[in-house]
Amino acid sequence: MNKELHILRAHLGRSALLALVMATPVALLYADIHWLRNSVGEWSLVELTQLGFLTTTVLAFVRLARAREDERGFAVLAAAFFA
Repeated sequence: MNKELHILRAHLGRSALLALVMATPVALLYADIHWLRNSVGEWSLVELTQLGFLTTTVLAFVRLARAREDERGFAVLAAAFFA
């Protein structure tokens, strides 16, 4: 029973984190338009967050390429694509 509860908590935590990541761009778009009165140009919160997400994606694939030799070809290709 304890193991199942631990697995359930881990999945709920991951789901909450994913929901937060998915809600971040929407909240930043709202902040850009309503609070900052920005026209969502090249230096808006949305654009800067997009750059952060892309950088995180590239670093995740680079980490995968270094950690798993059997996935290295795909990981390098995906990292180069997102970079």
